[in-house]
Amino acid sequence: MTPAPTLPILYTKRCKLDIITLHDLDMLRDIVEDSQFRLFMPELYELVHEVTGMHRFLRSFDAYAQEGEGFLWGIWKQSYLIGFLAIMDMSCEPTIFYAMHSEYRNKGFTKEAVAEVVAYYKSISNVQLHSEVYKSNLPSLSILASCGFQVVGTKDNKFLLKM
Repeated sequence: MTPAPTLPILYTKRCKLDIITLHDLDMLRDIVEDSQFRLFMPELYELVHEVTGMHRFLRSFDAYAQEGEGFLWGIWKQSYLIGFLAIMDMSCEPTIFYAMHSEYRNKGFTKEAVAEVVAYYKSISNVQLHSEVYKSNLPSLSILASCGFQVVGTKDNKFLLKM
């Protein structure tokens, strides 16, 4: 029997991509309660804006990792959680999504983290990676394009991307 995959620790030039635990909920809340998070990730906001939802979110990614279906990385700058990045549904339609604390946006941290996770993903899978981005979220669209994603369609107010 093959052991379940564990969350690989990844590094960018300035950050460490590592686990988010229940002890990190206050820092995670700072990211989730941001107006841009609510604007561009409303579905996820509805699931995680309360503490019980954050608990479920973290537990679900623990289960995804055990099943080989996904990973959730915290984006850490020293001991501070500045964002998160996830890949889910790895066996059917692997999808990447992420969020960054408002104080760290537009400084290259998200691009570094996405590029590192994309490189890791390519090393373990040859299945196309997907994402969805609201059409008005031009910074996120730019990050994904710089990491090799291309717009392949639209759905409602979102671009559908593949790499």
